[in-house]
Amino acid sequence: MSDDINSLIRELNEEINSHTGGGGKWPSSFDYIIGSNQLILKTNRKIDKSGYRCLDSWGMALFHYLKTKHKLDIKEIQFVVNNNGGMRSPNDEAFKRRVSYLQINNDDIRFKIVHNNHPANLYSQKELFERPKAEIIRDFLNSRGDDDQGHLLEKSFQAFLFGKGLGTENRTNDRLAILGNDFFKLKKKQYGVLREFPTGAFLDNISRRDQLTPTEFVDIVTLNRWGYLSVIELKLDDPKLEVMSQILDYALYFASYSDKILEVLNKNPSLNMKPLKDKIMCYVVNNRFHERFDDIFQYYSTKEKSYKFKIFKVVLGATKE
Repeated sequence: MSDDINSLIRELNEEINSHTGGGGKWPSSFDYIIGSNQLILKTNRKIDKSGYRCLDSWGMALFHYLKTKHKLDIKEIQFVVNNNGGMRSPNDEAFKRRVSYLQINNDDIRFKIVHNNHPANLYSQKELFERPKAEIIRDFLNSRGDDDQGHLLEKSFQAFLFGKGLGTENRTNDRLAILGNDFFKLKKKQYGVLREFPTGAFLDNISRRDQLTPTEFVDIVTLNRWGYLSVIELKLDDPKLEVMSQILDYALYFASYSDKILEVLNKNPSLNMKPLKDKIMCYVVNNRFHERFDDIFQYYSTKEKSYKFKIFKVVLGATKE
């Protein structure tokens, strides 16, 4: 390695590790180790679900920065998770599935996870999307009222799209026209709309002890104008970069358990939701995205590859001169 490269790498390690914290800096929960062809993100404290999502989203942001700004030929990204309990926690499993997807989706990058000094085996594409039959999901839908958490801006917007104020028991999704072309002219189709759709996979029994992936609540689930199952995550004035990891979590969940999810929907015929089976559309919606969002979107995007889902970015209130 030349002296110039050695000098650049020393400077980059100092630069990145001295510019951590809030305000758009690199997350302070990680130590960053930059080599000539390897990048390591190493946790320096216990992290929660948001911290796990920062690991892969900010890891990809740093990879892109080193590649485009400094022309480093990084071949491997390694995530080292220490002091965070066992590898079998739901957050760990969700993280492993995201990194497995990134490995499958990016042929020119090697990904590794090391947990408490033990390497984790990533999933193959078949293992990721064709889950064992013993893995189950909730077979019921929660009832969500118009005023659930209605004091929050995002939740108020969610309630409006859900049909708050219509005075009807069965809600349709025609208000989603505000999200763009995929949701135009839906009124005649009378597709149903679900608010706060629960996720979370379990092994054999639906219990906390048997939980495989975290329980979360997707803002809106419905069909788009083409008849595809549509998963929508809404944000307003909340441009966190890790929303990219969040929408990937939802995409992987719906793709991995699509048949089971369709069974749940079919138990509720009043929803009028019988989607086409070949693709799930996942939309992340915001009025303002993080400045690095487009940098990392290319690594998460399905590109021209054939998976069970596609991910879309929807910008609310976008204006051009």
